[in-house]
Amino acid sequence: MVFGLRLPRCTDVVVKARADEGRAVSCVAAQARLAERGFPCARPLTPVVGVGSLAVHAEEFRPGGEVLHGDTPDVAARYAQVFARLMAELAEVIVAPPLPNPPWVRWDHADSGLWPAIDCLDDRDQSAVPPRRWRWWYPAGYRLS
Repeated sequence: MVFGLRLPRCTDVVVKARADEGRAVSCVAAQARLAERGFPCARPLTPVVGVGSLAVHAEEFRPGGEVLHGDTPDVAARYAQVFARLMAELAEVIVAPPLPNPPWVRWDHADSGLWPAIDCLDDRDQSAVPPRRWRWWYPAGYRLS
């Protein structure tokens, strides 16, 4: 759940609340370090607080930005640039690992299949999911070694 609030003096903030298995504290700590280092992300304003089964925190509101749509090499390259910058910045950030891994990337699951079962997703109508198209591309000047 995400809530936008306008505080006195017209300060806009975002309050996020979500079910948590223990990952939120590390994730918000990493987000704070990224913001301190100049990465263009919302700066957390509060620590994570447990409210029942929810992890709740507030962060600055950052309006604007754009969502790029499509699967062209240009769109992929722009997302890859942001992802590469994020990974480079995170390499310098020291926080406790955000464990456990999210359900969709749990390599250590006990299910019999290759991927873990995620009931809330697996029970949905899968006919609405577009077929997978794998495209391998490399930015200009990139060399495989």
